[in-house]
Amino acid sequence: MSEKPSSSVVVWDLFVRVFHWSLVAGVTVAAITGFFVGATAIDVHVWVGLALFALVVARVTWGFLGSRFARFATFVVGPRKVLHHIVELQEGTAGRHLGHNPLGAWMILTILAAITFLAISGLIVWGGIFAHGPFTGFYDFDDGQPFFRLHWWVALGLLALVALHIGGAIFESMRVHENLVRAMITGFKEPRENDAVEGAPEQPENGPRPGLTVLITLLVMAIPIGATFQASRIKIKVTHRPPDTRGTVYAENCSDCHGVYSPTLLPADSWRKLMATLDNHFGEDASLDADTTKQIEDYLVAHSAGSVETKPSAVFTTVSAKDPTRITASPFWVKTHRKIPDYVFSAKPVYSKGNCFACHSDAQSGWFYPGNIEVPDSIAPPKK
Repeated sequence: MSEKPSSSVVVWDLFVRVFHWSLVAGVTVAAITGFFVGATAIDVHVWVGLALFALVVARVTWGFLGSRFARFATFVVGPRKVLHHIVELQEGTAGRHLGHNPLGAWMILTILAAITFLAISGLIVWGGIFAHGPFTGFYDFDDGQPFFRLHWWVALGLLALVALHIGGAIFESMRVHENLVRAMITGFKEPRENDAVEGAPEQPENGPRPGLTVLITLLVMAIPIGATFQASRIKIKVTHRPPDTRGTVYAENCSDCHGVYSPTLLPADSWRKLMATLDNHFGEDASLDADTTKQIEDYLVAHSAGSVETKPSAVFTTVSAKDPTRITASPFWVKTHRKIPDYVFSAKPVYSKGNCFACHSDAQSGWFYPGNIEVPDSIAPPKK
């Protein structure tokens, strides 16, 4: 660790430094899992989001209970001073701030607000679209969709803020001839004449209170984390659940030849067409007696796509115009599987595109939670 230069003072305490670099790591992982890895990384994305929210809660608390330069009173100023600072930057007369300058201060507040919104909206999306977390049962798919769009746009906005923050740090380092990145690593800065420090006293009256900060953070985070674990144990409202096919006439008669697909994967008209052509059921004769056929058709139509508030039930209401009875021909299926090589579907133990059960452990339940996707390890690219 670097030794403290004789003329330097501690500006960024240990908490601020750990917070800053933890935030950098967390936002990086959240961006990678959210924009590049895809839905299979949803659990990592959610828990990193909660960790970021915990950091924000701790930082806000430390902003009132922390050391001198960590306190909001030291660096947060009103709009007039921000505008004045911008004018001074344009004129080349802006001084050097020992702590955060006015623009940097408002950038920090904006980033904290963006992460807070992303954490809350992300939990609503997790509950509404995927039926997981503390908002399970309180929001449905239709509720979750607008929050998903907002979440996506605010996430892009956060990345833009991060880029501006990096650019601002580089600009300020060059302007005041000081390595701000190194200062955020070591915590030390060299005081200069006429350094600007906003309104906080040199030593807060009660001093830093790390213990109380940790306690407040844990108490606040216990609410969403506790609710998340509890939500997995409570029964979701009936209208939000796909039907349980176990023990039904449908399952008893169709499971001999293939897995039992959730009725929510095709709309009612598609099920009617499929049941009307059982004598040529994807190249096989799957004919049943009239009474059994009617019972199965009634069950499938009653629980078809659009009948419950789940993501599969919503997205599979749209079918292929050319092949409306084939789940794997639907636009959503084609879009979400377009990057998977053909050899994956033909290899053991998948064998075909229609074998959802090989990679989706919850396929029969109808949930199709992205975190439950696992392509079998035995599948390898064909040898050239």
